[in-house]
Amino acid sequence: MPTTARVKGVFHTADGWKRFNRADGALSVASSAWRQDSRLEVITPESFQHAALIAALLIKLHASSVGLS
Repeated sequence: MPTTARVKGVFHTADGWKRFNRADGALSVASSAWRQDSRLEVITPESFQHAALIAALLIKLHASSVGLS
């Protein structure tokens, strides 16, 4: 994914709600308050492969849920 991409979202996980944010090449995952549904937003001026983005998100969320990040 291009380093210029901004990716943000909130997801319901087995460990509760998680907030995901990637901006300026930095990635963070933190706990979040209850939400009605999971959401994802990607903002980029360039095209990228969606499958790679989804895989990276799932890996990061899994790592966060088991305390690896």
